[in-house]
Amino acid sequence: MLHLIRAACLLLLLTLISSALSEIVRYDGHKVISVHAGTPEQVKWLGKLHDTSLLDFWTHPSLIRPTDIRVGPKDYGDLMKQLRQQGFNVTVVHEDVQKLIESVGQHPHSKDKRAVKLSSETVIGGFPRYANIYAWAVDKQKSNSGIMQILTAGKTYQGRDQYVIKLGNNGLNKPAIWLDGGIHAREWIAVAAALNIIDKLVTGYNAQDQTIINLLTNFDWYIMPVANPDGYEYSHTSGNRLWRKTLTPHKYGAVGADPNRNWGYQWCITGASHVTTSNQFCGSHPWSEKCVDNMRGALDSIKTRLKVYMTLHSYGQMWFVPYAWSRIAYPQDYQTLVMTGRSAVSAIQRATGAVYSVGRVPDLLYEASGSSMDWVKGYLGTPYVFGMELRPTQNIPNGFITTTDSIAPATEDVWQGLKVVAQRAQMDLRKPSVIG
Repeated sequence: MLHLIRAACLLLLLTLISSALSEIVRYDGHKVISVHAGTPEQVKWLGKLHDTSLLDFWTHPSLIRPTDIRVGPKDYGDLMKQLRQQGFNVTVVHEDVQKLIESVGQHPHSKDKRAVKLSSETVIGGFPRYANIYAWAVDKQKSNSGIMQILTAGKTYQGRDQYVIKLGNNGLNKPAIWLDGGIHAREWIAVAAALNIIDKLVTGYNAQDQTIINLLTNFDWYIMPVANPDGYEYSHTSGNRLWRKTLTPHKYGAVGADPNRNWGYQWCITGASHVTTSNQFCGSHPWSEKCVDNMRGALDSIKTRLKVYMTLHSYGQMWFVPYAWSRIAYPQDYQTLVMTGRSAVSAIQRATGAVYSVGRVPDLLYEASGSSMDWVKGYLGTPYVFGMELRPTQNIPNGFITTTDSIAPATEDVWQGLKVVAQRAQMDLRKPSVIG
């Protein structure tokens, strides 16, 4: 009898979760405020608010740059009162998040249905749905089978194949470069940039671009454009454009964990939460999220060849080096990583004019444990490990709600940075470089 009751309770819970996920989410009346911290004490206060509240922090507490927070109409008055009491300078940068999302055609209820459809179906130059990405990759691979393979790292919680695109020519077991995007579902620009890098490599190779021929000859490239397929697809279809996590069910009816706090290296020590409803929920245990465990397996399978790991995020224009989990933890080759990062951002600025800050996550923001970057560096020991927070800067208040015209410049930022890192990795291998 007890088993039947438990089964019935579980079925009811799953039914409620399914019902909740099928509802169209709206952000009517939600505001985005920019909070300016002037002292370390104010940053610490914001950090505590970040870790203990259910507010949606678009950017992390920092003394260097403002902290952007989305707040609903029910919480707005109370939050503003607390911030004023703490002496913060606060600016409202968006009066209505729903209007912002609909204005760029990124909500199922957007008036311009044609714009929504066009963006979701356009792979290069749009923010495509997951099925459209796979269809594009299959079509691309048919005419480029000599240099392109479609691999799968495994199945997600909802049963989707988690794809990795392998690019390279001539030779087995070459040194490897890994690039991933979209581990946080709402960071659509990261997915778009990763897809555009795939397209750039294939198109450039066919056009006999010597730089790209060199990159594909000397390295195998593994690109996972969507590291969190379930969450990414949900952010397209549910109206919950700002969904960040996975879709795995957890205790108390909560859904999803932060996949970039779920890696089994210094798990859930700092900048993460055990509260299941938090945006920084680290999962029930390391590797509890299928998409993260799939990535672990894929990366582990190439660990002896992996020379470069790059993970793409948004937003704020920052170039991260390990470690993220502690203010006092540094990898042994920290100075090499910083120098390489500075060279990369200098190349970006020369090419596109975009300015990126270089440093560890705690230096530029605050501590965050259980990240992919820290696991790849700390456990696999990969030489060149970086993360990028892509465009826009915080001077442009759209935040995650990026428009399609930002895709090309963001891709160029990634490309210029990657070329520098690949060149450094190639120099370490004592091979002549012709990367331009």
